[in-house]
Amino acid sequence: MRDATDIEEQWALFRKAVSESAEDVVGRRRGSQKEQWIQDNMWVIIDQRKTVKQKREQANTCTQKEQAAIKYKELDHAVKRSCRADKKVWLNQKGTEAEEAAQQNDPKTLFHVVKDLMGTNSNSSVPVKGKNGKTTDGRGTKCTMGGAF
Repeated sequence: MRDATDIEEQWALFRKAVSESAEDVVGRRRGSQKEQWIQDNMWVIIDQRKTVKQKREQANTCTQKEQAAIKYKELDHAVKRSCRADKKVWLNQKGTEAEEAAQQNDPKTLFHVVKDLMGTNSNSSVPVKGKNGKTTDGRGTKCTMGGAF
């Protein structure tokens, strides 16, 4: 049993060392690809807003709840205002990049800029059910493959 705990401790130490080294060298990326336009300093305010929201939800007295609600509202406005400004700057930068790529006849860069701006769309089709409750293809005929076209 002692070997198992030693192995678990060694694994935990190894994992911690690797993740700390990676964070120091590479840095931490917050958000998804969809939120790539949010500035790094804004994530601090987003975290503050999150903690204030938790305090508001866990408040015991009405005064604590009101104070937390006021603070949350201020932080929420700041986050939304800053995110709108950050996104506008990012979109303008991408537009400039696209114009330069188009002028230089660089379709690869232009394609990547357009892809960044458009994002990825999931092309999922939802099956349509007829009056009888059976899945149709949208034209009134029955689908044999469960709604897949």
